[in-house]
Amino acid sequence: MYINVKPEEMNTVASNIENKISEWQAAVQKLYTLQQEMDAMWDGTANDSFNQNFQGDLQKFNALTNLMQEYVVAIKTAANNYISGEEEVKSIVTRK
Repeated sequence: MYINVKPEEMNTVASNIENKISEWQAAVQKLYTLQQEMDAMWDGTANDSFNQNFQGDLQKFNALTNLMQEYVVAIKTAANNYISGEEEVKSIVTRK
């Protein structure tokens, strides 16, 4: 079994994930804005319950964002470590 990993591809994947995170954050912000608009028009215990549930979901949305950002950092770190390792091996091999 052979695994072929290219740091450039890893960094591309990390950038793509960052773009998806931005899209996700924009969608969550839109939901939050719509929830606030609806809250201004809706009173009662059902509204209170909905708002409470929504706030719990918002915390989960934010936790997912944080997890994905950690994943991006891990991918970039792995790519950088691979590049550094390759450079170190190259310098050792090319010493005369």
